[in-house]
Amino acid sequence: MEDKRTYEEAIGYLGRTSPVLESPQALTQNIMAQVEYLARHKRRCNVLRITGLLSGAAACLMLLLLVYEAAQLTLLRQEATKAAATRLARQARWDTSAAARSYAKESAEIDKAKIANAIKEKLSEYSRKKQRYAAARLRLGKNTGNPQKKGRL
Repeated sequence: MEDKRTYEEAIGYLGRTSPVLESPQALTQNIMAQVEYLARHKRRCNVLRITGLLSGAAACLMLLLLVYEAAQLTLLRQEATKAAATRLARQARWDTSAAARSYAKESAEIDKAKIANAIKEKLSEYSRKKQRYAAARLRLGKNTGNPQKKGRL
């Protein structure tokens, strides 16, 4: 409490007494120098503020460009994946149809071979029958010497 009282007395004393100027000219020059210093300092602070503002805007722009590029890459990857899937599906369809054509060709060749073998068997069977028939005619003595029917029995 006593400290507070002495503090208040000291402030009151300073407020009541008027300052004594020893050199008013030096005081005026000192005040003007401080005003000029503060004005220059304020200009430097404004330059620093503007520089900070511009660098912050550039950083935000770079961040936005980074996000945009990442999004574009994601979209490009998705499109590339879709294109690859479409290409593979087309290739699979082509391979399937090529395999089907190949299978059809092979099965047709197999069928042709079976048919050819069957025809050969029938021809050989027919020729055996023909040989037997001719032998039977010779045994019976029915050889007709008709030249118009040569090759036919």
